[in-house]
Amino acid sequence: FSSDQEALIALAQQTLSERRVSLLSHWPLWRLLDRLSCSEWVEVHCKPIESLGIAARQLRSEKATFFIQVFPHRAFSNGLQSSHTRAHQQAYCAKEFQSELDHLRLRFPRANDRPLRIVEAGPHLGDCLLWAAARLGCDNVKVTGYDIVESIVAMSRRSVQRNKMEACVDPRVGFLGEIPAQTSRFRGVATVNLDEEVPTGFLHLLKVHTNGGEDGILRGGHKLFADPSRGVGVVIVNSAYVEILLGVVEFLQSVGGYDLELLKQPLPYE
Repeated sequence: FSSDQEALIALAQQTLSERRVSLLSHWPLWRLLDRLSCSEWVEVHCKPIESLGIAARQLRSEKATFFIQVFPHRAFSNGLQSSHTRAHQQAYCAKEFQSELDHLRLRFPRANDRPLRIVEAGPHLGDCLLWAAARLGCDNVKVTGYDIVESIVAMSRRSVQRNKMEACVDPRVGFLGEIPAQTSRFRGVATVNLDEEVPTGFLHLLKVHTNGGEDGILRGGHKLFADPSRGVGVVIVNSAYVEILLGVVEFLQSVGGYDLELLKQPLPYE
């Protein structure tokens, strides 16, 4: 048992010893039983949600499965997401990301001397980071994720360690924004930007899903986008805000060279 499971068991035992508790009560018996059924580790299948094209369908994952640490409860959005992962053994990772990664893999079939470089802003539990590493193999990809919640980054790092992906997956605590600073609007979290974090080389894929500020993240990589010796191959932005999407479009049009596609559709299981 984990420490929080042991604490819940102790509370249930104490409550039962102090007074009678009906079996019809939702606390603590039923909640305890439900809590113990919520595994914190899930073995996830690496098969993509949807493979586009004959060539992509013929691709095989370097690892058939990987493990991810999820939330041990069902409440709120975190719990719903974790429960879906437990039930379906499927990563919470948009099919657009998976499809673009497979297309990149076809363009760069074996790049041991130049692994694909991926940055994700807002990776949450690291589903896409881990999926990419399992799909391509650690020799062929280097992925970095930035999240503002230290406890979530810690969970991602434990998943990385369990899968022995330390060489290619790097979850970091940081607020990816426009202008670097020692602080941000999130207490104790520094602001970093793409120009600072990717000072050299080509970035094959950038995925941004931060529930706000996505256009500012792109502007923070202006030098990266504009430098012909560097650049960003594919940009995937998920946002529910029209004004932010307009800012993203304006930025990409200003640097030029991108075919823009707007998709209105839900996330993997919404």
